[in-house]
Amino acid sequence: MRGARLRTELFALYRSAGASPVAGCLPALLQAPFFLVMYRLFSTDEGGTALLAERLAGVPLGWHLADGLTGAAGPLFGALLAALLALAWWSSRRARRAAAAVGMPAGANAGPAAGAGPKVGPAPAAGPARRRRRPGWRPWPGWSRCCRT
Repeated sequence: MRGARLRTELFALYRSAGASPVAGCLPALLQAPFFLVMYRLFSTDEGGTALLAERLAGVPLGWHLADGLTGAAGPLFGALLAALLALAWWSSRRARRAAAAVGMPAGANAGPAAGAGPKVGPAPAAGPARRRRRPGWRPWPGWSRCCRT
């Protein structure tokens, strides 16, 4: 019974915000045709195996890390890894700045796995410290009716 009530409250929240629960699937659905075509090009005889022998910066497109990092492959894979690390760093920094501009504490939107990592240092004797919230604070409208324990 509690799950049904939570579901109805969640859909009411979606309705009040003008959002759709399947809106997160839209980017994946838009990218799917491109990736299906690319998979077919690289995996079937119609695309030909000659495509895998073509070179990008001196490295064949069919090259794997298991084939070794000799020749031009090492610097190319290193540059790709550095670019991905820089993109991840920039994205994380941008998200933290956006959260700080809104007034959210750092790590508040990290999700359910945020506290799943190992704890560093001694555990507090009195238990975890709780952040005080202003009186009347609610995570979303209708929270006190459906989810309060």
